[in-house]
Amino acid sequence: MRSHTSDDRGISTQISHVFGIAITSLLIVVLLNGVAGYVQDERAKVADSQLETIGNQLASQVERADELGQHGGTVSVETTVDSTVIGDSYTVTLAEGDPCDTGTFHTDSCLVLEGDGVDATAKVPLNLTSDVAIDDKGSGRFVMTVVASAGVADGARPVADHQPRIGVGRTFTVNRFGTVVSPVNRPPISKFTFSPGMPRSSDPVRFSAGDSFDVDGNVVAYKWDFGADGTFDALGRNVTRQLDPGSQEVTLRVVDNEGATSNVTRQIRVSGLAYEGDLTDSDEGTNEHHSDPDEGAVNFTVTNEYRQQIKLTHVLVDPKDDSLDAIDNNCDDDDTCPFGHDDNDGEIVVDEGADRGRAESITSVSGGVPAGGRIVELRDPVYLQDGESAEIWTGALAGKNDLSGTAFDLGVRYQVDGQRNSTVFTDVVGSPNVDDVQIEHEADGDVNLVVYADRELDTIEFDLGGDLSGVADGIDHVTSVGPNRHRHELNVVGTLSSGIVKANLTTAEVGTIPAYETQGSRSINRSISILSGDYVWQSAGDWDAASVSDGVVHDSFGDRRADRVALGYPAEDQFGSGLAGYWPLDGSGDDASGSGLSGTLENGPSSGLGVHGTSSVRFDGTDDYVDVGTGLGDIHSGTSSLSAWVQTSSSGSSNMWQSPGILGVEEDGGGDDIFWGWIDANGYIGIQAGDNAAAKSATPIDDGQWHHVAMTYDASSGEAQMYVDGEHAETVTTGTGPIGNDFGSIGRIEDTGGTPEHFDGKIEEVRSYDRVLSSSEIEALADPSGELVTDWKSGTPALDSSNMSLNYGATVPRATSINVTVVADTNGDGTPDVTSDKISLQDGQHHIAVDGLPDTASRFRLQIEFDSDSVVKAPTLEKIGLMEDS
Repeated sequence: MRSHTSDDRGISTQISHVFGIAITSLLIVVLLNGVAGYVQDERAKVADSQLETIGNQLASQVERADELGQHGGTVSVETTVDSTVIGDSYTVTLAEGDPCDTGTFHTDSCLVLEGDGVDATAKVPLNLTSDVAIDDKGSGRFVMTVVASAGVADGARPVADHQPRIGVGRTFTVNRFGTVVSPVNRPPISKFTFSPGMPRSSDPVRFSAGDSFDVDGNVVAYKWDFGADGTFDALGRNVTRQLDPGSQEVTLRVVDNEGATSNVTRQIRVSGLAYEGDLTDSDEGTNEHHSDPDEGAVNFTVTNEYRQQIKLTHVLVDPKDDSLDAIDNNCDDDDTCPFGHDDNDGEIVVDEGADRGRAESITSVSGGVPAGGRIVELRDPVYLQDGESAEIWTGALAGKNDLSGTAFDLGVRYQVDGQRNSTVFTDVVGSPNVDDVQIEHEADGDVNLVVYADRELDTIEFDLGGDLSGVADGIDHVTSVGPNRHRHELNVVGTLSSGIVKANLTTAEVGTIPAYETQGSRSINRSISILSGDYVWQSAGDWDAASVSDGVVHDSFGDRRADRVALGYPAEDQFGSGLAGYWPLDGSGDDASGSGLSGTLENGPSSGLGVHGTSSVRFDGTDDYVDVGTGLGDIHSGTSSLSAWVQTSSSGSSNMWQSPGILGVEEDGGGDDIFWGWIDANGYIGIQAGDNAAAKSATPIDDGQWHHVAMTYDASSGEAQMYVDGEHAETVTTGTGPIGNDFGSIGRIEDTGGTPEHFDGKIEEVRSYDRVLSSSEIEALADPSGELVTDWKSGTPALDSSNMSLNYGATVPRATSINVTVVADTNGDGTPDVTSDKISLQDGQHHIAVDGLPDTASRFRLQIEFDSDSVVKAPTLEKIGLMEDS
């Protein structure tokens, strides 16, 4: 099809609207005068109406494909419509020009529908900007595709002939106001924005789907795929994510209230050149003893986080103070020149490495800094290897001697893998960085505010909201809690036994220099809900006192917190005894089991999304691993079991000694070795001791999806078993043990010959047992569900069950659930007497009526069920309580 001018599209849209009103008026008359009689008496007219409806259904999908196609690339939209009219087939034609003329409208393009066995015709206008083709798949199923052709000639092009399939009666309904309603659901429109526009790998990137909409309903779900693997990693209208360096593909899927979906995908360039947040006022290179002492300079540091060399080529300098419009470095000795060397007399000086002195790049700049800044090409590009840093100095800027408190836009342009990229940031010279803000609620009701920053702050202020009001200021206590990390406490900003606390950080200063995080949309907001009374469960002690705790965790390790319950594994053996080590791998190699086998991450493995809503360790397949020490080999050289979650798209070799694996050792030239979780050339995972048989999975696991894998080994008999996703795959007799060669790595198979094989992908939740697990125990480890039954809570006054509500705070992502049953002991004899109807919790902080408890009681407990249809998502319960509504 040819393209349309804006005037053409405007006329087409208006005429389509008028035509739609005319159709609606006709249908109202038809329906209000008796549809059944009208169908019997006026067969052709009913066929006309059906064709119009089918045509409008198809037209909406054609225009949907056209809209998506405007983003570029090939786009297809599939839909299914009625395949008959009055029991006969019909023909659909995609037309342009004269065939689209009617007495009602004229448009450049349209759909023409004609009945094969009945005298009925419908023409539906189209408003298009792209070339669109329609492909009939049979049984009323069509695929609309945006094609790249330059256009098609005027005239009709037949598309489909349909065979009879259904009769009359499904197409129209009338609501109670007398207007015609079509059951045809138009898919939603998916759009998203992100900020910052040029993110760095260290930046939390904020994604917003607020521009998505549904023309005939509501958007009810937002799903985000950050791995380009078809797996949705996050849910919500607004999400925040850190992305790896390089070109990253992000897909948003939105779902409307009738289940229709649409996707939009964007490529985002993420800079792996990290700004270190250290913009400082520099005394070097400023000639205060010259005739114009009002000179200032700044320097800052960037670090290469790519796993390859990059080349720095340009520097952006833009002071936000317009008076700083000149730049001239006239240093003439070692004391005043940048980095202490009189050769460094350029306006842009880059020093790579720790040795200060003669810089790697010295660039002279003639003239000043215009409004909007100046991009300077480095005379000598600077090359940074993985992990190397460069300190960049720029000056001297005339107009100020002290640049503290002055805002700058700064940036570095560089090349990586033949592509140009940049890191651009805004910072204030000498400004502090706020790392986190927390609201703490004490048992006595006191509310405290806590601010973590990279230096000690002089002034902090909050605006309070919710059930507190006013301004909170005054720092009561400061504690250094690590290198460049300070904890600031604002104690007793209010006292609440129950309610909501909101706090907005408005001021965080060192001297008069504000933190960047207090400016505009970057300001930090926090809120909590406070429950109180005798019937509340919300502390670590409440969860630890549970009578049943199966498949859930409430402990402080990795990404877990003791004061909330989530799906996952506890730090002890949930089946009795035998847990010898537990590495959650939530960004560290810590052992949570208490066995003292914490490891270190070697060669910088990155982190990624893991299972149960936690992070994982991503191994590069080259040299990454976790060094645990020989204590790991002491467990797995003999009778033991290994449980872990893995995600990989890589396979290995037909030989186990040349294949990656989870852990183990290869004896070079011998057979005193063992291979836990080695992956063969076809992507099958297995366990094997020596040069004997291997127990392998029934299907490949190199499909890029998360899989739970478990292996058992009986050293005395040599029996080895392999399980995948809770299902038993194979049992074999392999070599006997124990194995004599030491090993102590997670993420690689060690080699006594010095050539280990490294795992390429993610590993998480590694659990080592010093016994053979049963098949039911392994099935429980793979099952993404759990249960917690609280202890009994007694109190006064008794609660009237007929007027009772459940108050809670929970995180319940889509595809997960938390269901609660309230159990009452009405006579106080210690046994359950009556249970409520099951209550499904929603995401957020809510209260909901409790039904099914007819009596008054003063003793209650809760049965709480956790479930997830997605291994990467886990519901979390933070607090829950019972109260009697007033």
